[in-house]
Amino acid sequence: MIPFGQVPPHSARILVIGAGIAGLSAAEHLIRNGFKNISVLEAMDRIGGRIWTGHFGSNGGDLVELGANWIHGGVSSNSFFNLTNRLALLPGKLIHLERMEGYCYRSDGRAIDKELTNRVFGLFTKWEEEEPEFDDLDSRQSLDAYLRQRLKQCLSEFKTDEWDDVRCVFNCMVNYCRFHNGGFLEHHPIPDVIGYRNSPGGNIKVPCGMEQVIHGLVQNFPPDIIKLLKVVDMIKWGDHDVQVLCKDGAEYLADHVICTMPLGYLKKYAHTTFNPILPKKKLDAIENIPFGKVNKIFLQWEKPFWKEGLGSIKLAWNDEEKTVKHPGEWYKKIFGFDEVLNNRNVLVTWISGDEAEYMEHLSDGEILQTCAGLIRRFLNDSSIPDPVKVTPTQWCTNQYILGSYSFRNFVVRSHHLADLREPVRQANVPKILFAGEATDSLGYSTLHGARDSGLREAERLIAHYGLKQRSQL
Repeated sequence: MIPFGQVPPHSARILVIGAGIAGLSAAEHLIRNGFKNISVLEAMDRIGGRIWTGHFGSNGGDLVELGANWIHGGVSSNSFFNLTNRLALLPGKLIHLERMEGYCYRSDGRAIDKELTNRVFGLFTKWEEEEPEFDDLDSRQSLDAYLRQRLKQCLSEFKTDEWDDVRCVFNCMVNYCRFHNGGFLEHHPIPDVIGYRNSPGGNIKVPCGMEQVIHGLVQNFPPDIIKLLKVVDMIKWGDHDVQVLCKDGAEYLADHVICTMPLGYLKKYAHTTFNPILPKKKLDAIENIPFGKVNKIFLQWEKPFWKEGLGSIKLAWNDEEKTVKHPGEWYKKIFGFDEVLNNRNVLVTWISGDEAEYMEHLSDGEILQTCAGLIRRFLNDSSIPDPVKVTPTQWCTNQYILGSYSFRNFVVRSHHLADLREPVRQANVPKILFAGEATDSLGYSTLHGARDSGLREAERLIAHYGLKQRSQL
């Protein structure tokens, strides 16, 4: 018997807001479990959200990942890896991302000894993964301060005349770590970041492009479920029905709404989008969980100045140079330049933090010239030509994203994470549900974290209707 006020599952009207991996995973799982009345609203003109594969390079088929770059963990416990395998998008040998291909170069053009670089890299990786002894450390210490303290403790393992190079490689690795953690290592508490474990199996590339995972996920959706260019203006949830009003005048009534908007978007619009206003504890969670700033810059040359497989250039600033003294030195947060899979004329670089946002306001020409100048400076080769084209990403000023991915800071507590993902209920019925990478305690900032969150909320509704869950795969 269906409880009072509850509709039969096949008739339940479910509206998913956001066609990223979280929203599409939720919709697909609900469809797989027999729900028929589902719609997905997407504000942008494409599906995928922060998964976005673009065409850039000397050939029309050359691809670049403007958004999510790899699968964090090629193992069966990773839901996104399983999905990609199910879609037969990982044929043959897995392609792993190598963190430290190529050489570290100093700003005077000198390449740092590769063996020394590898030793520092090994120590840095160990420090990232170890459990600190808090008897000797301030448990409120940031990851940035902790790593620098560990460097001081380990300098004695190197010859005195190597110390300057060691510090330069370390500064390079800090910039690498920075973009992996949203851009703000000085705000990362040690207990959370050190305790965060990457999934085993390495970081896996998808040769055909991440967007193929998205297209494969929706290939069996009934027609017209996904509605593009639907910008939600208001979500009214005080009555029996949830009413969703869009800026183009469209209105939708639903029994349940799954919100998968990025945390950056919620930070700006949560107070004005929901009527009645969301519970205070959820608004507090949205405010307190931070959202990072990370961008990429893709550079195309008429022909590569590097040998294939040897194009990786890591920038190793010394201690005096590394500090960003004014916004115009945004380029000092660049980790290095790397080759792009199956795209022979293109290099990519990453930049994070406030400098990533600053870069978005520069002209393409200024970005191109700055990057070309960096490469010539660090390789000490004035003959290297300018790139012929540049494509910088602009995630911080994308009005529907407003950043990159979530991270943890000193303010975040476990109850904030629980409060963020807790549904808004009426008479114990989950009316407004929340998914997205920021709501996942262990997989935040990752593809599998985003997918897991969408599956979680779909399963919440499946359980609410007393249905037996079918496989997620």
